[in-house]
Parts: sequence; C-alpha cells; structure tokens
Amino acid sequence: MKLTYRKLRKVFVILVAAWLAMETSTDKAMSRSGKLLNMR
Repeated sequence: MKLTYRKLRKVFVILVAAWLAMETSTDKAMSRSGKLLNMR
C-alpha cells in the first residue's frame, strides 16, 4: 500500500481536527459540571 504525501497530510489534518474537537468538548463538559458543583 503506497501512501502519498497528500493522503498522509489529509489523515493528519483529520486526526488533529478530531483531537481538537474532543479537547474543546471535554473542556466544555468539565466547565459545565464545575458550574453545577458550584451552584450546590
């Protein structure tokens, strides 16, 4: 299986985008739960 530079770059971009989405969503979830804990 021959991987071209373009294909590798596309996979890398997708991985980074998915990781960034995960990071931001976990950050939001953590801040949300933190607010709920502070309310109590």
